[in-house]
Formats: sequence, structure tokens, C-alpha cells
Amino acid sequence: MNFVGNVPDNPDPAPVPQAVEVTYSFEETLSHLLRRSHFHAESLFSQIHEDLEVTSRQLTLMIAVEQNPGASQRVLSQAVSLDVNTVSDTLRRMERKSLVARAASQQDARSVSVVLTDHGRNIRQAAAARNALFQDLITEKLLPDEAAQLKNLICKMLDDTGGRS
Repeated sequence: MNFVGNVPDNPDPAPVPQAVEVTYSFEETLSHLLRRSHFHAESLFSQIHEDLEVTSRQLTLMIAVEQNPGASQRVLSQAVSLDVNTVSDTLRRMERKSLVARAASQQDARSVSVVLTDHGRNIRQAAAARNALFQDLITEKLLPDEAAQLKNLICKMLDDTGGRS
């Protein structure tokens, strides 16, 4: 190879990346299928609840707040299996929408207690009326026994009784 100055006159071409043989298809991995099914459920939720202007996460928190009135953000985060920071941020947005009210806890001034507002309760009730339709649409391509089996297997995978004893 001849050099003109410090630059080769005929540099070697850049190496061409070679395709790597993959022994599996990511489309068939459980993690990918679970992610796709989650996105599918979120899309259905948005369609069914569009007029309520709440996310599935906000609705889940509203249910947890209603079941645990005055609970702390920590207790709520455990109830919905989310980290405290995510719950705190979500509750802040919900408070701006007048869905919940937060105040210093009477038991522990360092803690914040959360209650559902009347508006939040109305939204939660409207969503509850649509829940059967939502659940049916998620599993519309499955037989009832298959839908029950899927739910049981997911609960088993998560080591969760799903509210069953």
C-alpha cells in the first residue's frame, strides 16, 4: 500500500457486517409475546375508556385508593405492584385532574394519604360498568376455558394467587 502524505492511496474498504445466524425467532419468545399482549390490552383499554380520559394505570390506582381510603403512597404502590416514585408521579397527575386528593397523613406527618374524590369515584364507576366488555375483548379469540387457563398460568408465573386463596 502506497501512502501519499499520511493517507493511504488505496485504503482497505470498511469491513462489511455479516449477518449472524440466530437460532431463535424473537417473535416467538415469551417476553416479546407478553409485551405484544400488554400493548394489545392497553390499546383496547384506550378505545373502550377514551371518553373517561384516564389510563389503565390511573384506573388501577383509583381502585386501590377506593379499596384503601387514606392509604399512603407506599401502601398503594405495594397494592398495585409499582414503585413508589411511579405511584407518586401518577397520583400527582391524577390530583391535577381532580380524581384523587392527597394530604399529610394524620398518623404520620411524613407520609401522604390519598382519597378518591367524587369525580374520581364517578370515573371509576363508569369504568367498572365497561370492565366485562374490556376483559372479554382481551380474550375474544380464546375459549372461556383457555382464558381461565391463561390467567391461571400468568398468576402462577408471577407467583400470585390473583386474588384467589
